[in-house]
Amino acid sequence: LAAALPEALRRAGREGEVRLLLTRMALGGAERDAAARALLAAAGLSDLYSNEDVARLLAHLAADASTRAIALPAALCDFEPAALDEPSGAAFGRRSHPRLSSERPYTLGLRPAEKVAPRLRAERKDLFLTLFKTTAGEAPPAQYARGLALLKRSSANLVLANDLRTRRNVVITPEQARYHETTDRDEAVRGLAEMIALRAGLRFTRSTVVPGEP
Repeated sequence: LAAALPEALRRAGREGEVRLLLTRMALGGAERDAAARALLAAAGLSDLYSNEDVARLLAHLAADASTRAIALPAALCDFEPAALDEPSGAAFGRRSHPRLSSERPYTLGLRPAEKVAPRLRAERKDLFLTLFKTTAGEAPPAQYARGLALLKRSSANLVLANDLRTRRNVVITPEQARYHETTDRDEAVRGLAEMIALRAGLRFTRSTVVPGEP
């Protein structure tokens, strides 16, 4: 998507800088460039290891008025540790807990992780948000329904739903339309980039609801 967006913006007659920032897992052992390191430092982060790190970066970007659109394809963790039962009684945490040993058993309690995406447009309704929904072996109606539910729940502008088994892709919009239904991933991503470039340029007028009789 980051490779397709600059060309889509050019064709739409719009200017803008496209930044790609991978999580540490996606980046692997590669080094970040100076611009990415500066952006992370401005957000108070050393890198992107956890959901919390991604949430802090997104909050920093949303607070910047120059940020016009965010696409969030990162596969964040659906659960987070709630409790760790072990003989030593040590507190659990990524930074505080030592590496777990395979020499003794543990009982790990999990709780659903807080969703990051719904926070983004809570205050910035002018921020254009694109999300991604992955399914595995879903029939087209079910795949569409799950993508639409994510879009509505997060107040997103577009959702690209893709299925790992059928390879089917579809771009879903708030008006419940479907675009770029194809098993060609590159084609779907190019179509998504074009839609972002065209729709993110639309004007948004903030309104205030005043109590009283209409």
